[in-house]
Amino acid sequence: MNPFRLLHSPGFRARGRRSIAACLAAALLASPAVLHTGCDGGTTGVDNPGLAELPVEFRDQAGDVSLAQGTLEIYDWVHNPAIDSEPLLRVEVPNRTRIRLTGDAFDRIDSTRASDRVAANAKRSAGPAGSDRVIRFNLVFRSASGSGAVATGLSYDPVLKVFSLAPGFSSPGGVAPVVKMLPEPLIRFAARIHREPSAGELGRVFLPGTPFQATLVDSDFALQNLPEGRFSMRLLGSEGYVYAVRETLDTRTSRSFTSAPDPIGRIDASIASPGFAVEAVGLVYDNPGESVALQGKLLGADSSDSRLAVLWRLLRSQSSDSARIAEPFRLSSQILFPTAGTYVLELSATLGATTVRDTAQYTVNPGTVPTPANFFAPLPGDSLKEGESYKIGWNTPISGLARLEYNYKDGAEQSWVLAADSLAIQPGGSSTLWKAPVIGITAPCLLRLRMIPSDSILAQTPEPFFLVP
Repeated sequence: MNPFRLLHSPGFRARGRRSIAACLAAALLASPAVLHTGCDGGTTGVDNPGLAELPVEFRDQAGDVSLAQGTLEIYDWVHNPAIDSEPLLRVEVPNRTRIRLTGDAFDRIDSTRASDRVAANAKRSAGPAGSDRVIRFNLVFRSASGSGAVATGLSYDPVLKVFSLAPGFSSPGGVAPVVKMLPEPLIRFAARIHREPSAGELGRVFLPGTPFQATLVDSDFALQNLPEGRFSMRLLGSEGYVYAVRETLDTRTSRSFTSAPDPIGRIDASIASPGFAVEAVGLVYDNPGESVALQGKLLGADSSDSRLAVLWRLLRSQSSDSARIAEPFRLSSQILFPTAGTYVLELSATLGATTVRDTAQYTVNPGTVPTPANFFAPLPGDSLKEGESYKIGWNTPISGLARLEYNYKDGAEQSWVLAADSLAIQPGGSSTLWKAPVIGITAPCLLRLRMIPSDSILAQTPEPFFLVP
């Protein structure tokens, strides 16, 4: 279930003219909200006491009122983050237990950005009975401490000046809901999706009505900093066609997904400028097994644009072996070539329905036969006093980034502990300081270096040294 609860409160029905004074008094007694819109200025709901308000409360997992600090974003219910980077409204939550969304703020939304003005809604008659400008929306809250929540299925009628549950949901008596949001730690959700060949080799997935999307790497994707809950999902192909995804995404379960074979729509290609392009530069270097930088160049677009999808791909049919790309969805990344040979990589970038590509050839020479990497300090049998700092030294024939790990237990994989991350290693001798852990007993200890991003073991002490109290 979504991490929120919807309750109904008769105190938030649409009010008549004769209740303006009472509404004003209630507004003055309520906790003020700080509401920022896309326009200059803001509102607390006090200036327009006749407007209905939507209260949003923050609760902990026990259901008790809890302070929250962060940003509440209001998204159109069919918002596609691949073509629009901004929410309808953005509300700063300055360490409050409750805020209020007002009709005055929603009335400022540009009429072209309210998605519910489609043909089906246009048949509704404007006036006291309803409006063809009803705004259906979702709420996405993300706190400064890395937690968040999502609430869906809400609407605002600018003619009646009332908030309510969106069409398709029940709301007895027509009362407006109170949204109770229960922020939980944001998560990384990774899964795989099966798609038809007609969807193309490139693409991404997105959660409609939210800012969350992820670039597909082959058939895999990972949504970052996602609130817990249940979400519908869509597949966006590189040609701009949108496909429904049959399964619902539930953050509590891990599963694979399947896209429908036929598109349900297509997005506009006009958001890309005429000069939109990418450049990938090849290189020649020695010594396979090194982790080297991938640097792509983007033209005619801002690399920080959240609507942009970038992907590095190894063209396997033209390459001697599989290379490992650390973060293929970033313009600047790292790649590890395992053997000598020729590798052809493609860099693509997509904005809207426009995809541009460039290829580059990487030649890896055998180079000289490298001397195996090894540790020269501490030596096997040395005794290191617990709680003190010592120089850890090693020789290596390659350059790149590595992790230093130690193991004073049984040598099993799950017993290794990170000592230092992202160490820059160079051919020849290198060293770093390490503070021996305090364990209270004499114990044998091993060290190892693991390459980033491949996690392959570069060097490991053949015999243990000893940690002593």
